[in-house]
Amino acid sequence: MKFTDEEIEKIKSSLPELPKEKRERFAKDYKLAGDYVEILVSDPERSNYFEEAVKLGTKADISAKELADLMINKKFDAEFLEPAGFVRKVLELTSVEYTDPSDTKFAVLEVMGEQKKAVEDYKQGKGEVVGFLIGMVQKKLKGKGNPSLVREGLLKELQK
Repeated sequence: MKFTDEEIEKIKSSLPELPKEKRERFAKDYKLAGDYVEILVSDPERSNYFEEAVKLGTKADISAKELADLMINKKFDAEFLEPAGFVRKVLELTSVEYTDPSDTKFAVLEVMGEQKKAVEDYKQGKGEVVGFLIGMVQKKLKGKGNPSLVREGLLKELQK
């Protein structure tokens, strides 16, 4: 039998992606660790589920690594038959409601009043106390302070 180059290309394009190619693509495109790639590629249904979840997750700003981690370590793909349900659950788990900016400013001022030694240490050049102060503000806000607003507000007040 003889085949033309065109016929060979047509046959190649009709073949499914081979596991080796899929492994390379998952590692390159999704930047997954080798063990994650192996687990996902070893089951064609699971790898298809993952790829569909990644498409949906990209629109919602969820990384492929995060999705792979939840599939492999938490078995979320077993809980949800459809990737859309899985992605919706991930969104629920990762969405954080931050406190109002005025509450953040008030908490910053409160912490600075309570932590005078740390404020004094900062003014004497000990920049590492900023992390401690941020932690104290977050504790006061029960972890619901927007990290960038807390840091920005704290540094602004410390530099007065």
